Amino acid sequence: MRLRDRNLTKYRDLLIIIELIVLLTIGIQARDVQANRSALKNSQAVTTLLTSIAKNEHLKPSQVYASDKSVYSGLLIQLKRDRKQTYVITVDPNGKSYQLNHTHLVSDHVTYIED
Repeated sequence: MRLRDRNLTKYRDLLIIIELIVLLTIGIQARDVQANRSALKNSQAVTTLLTSIAKNEHLKPSQVYASDKSVYSGLLIQLKRDRKQTYVITVDPNGKSYQLNHTHLVSDHVTYIED
């Protein structure tokens, strides 16, 4: 009788460990899916912003560069890879409008991301 109880306890403990591993794996996968969705949303926002700037400045979207893959106030925008056409962007809190302000770079070591 004791041997049987010990085996049942052992298998119950193994089952609990396996269930915890499965739940942990599901949690990690859900977090990764959420991170991917967020990255995609940010990428789409940058693409939309760069396209809008290109249209307003009468340029091709391929001639507008951003310093990051996310849209936020303080993001650097450069037109035509011309250091003299560098702007800092101010985005309103709801993300519906932006303002470009001409800026001067302290250093040439800014990496721009193409759309």
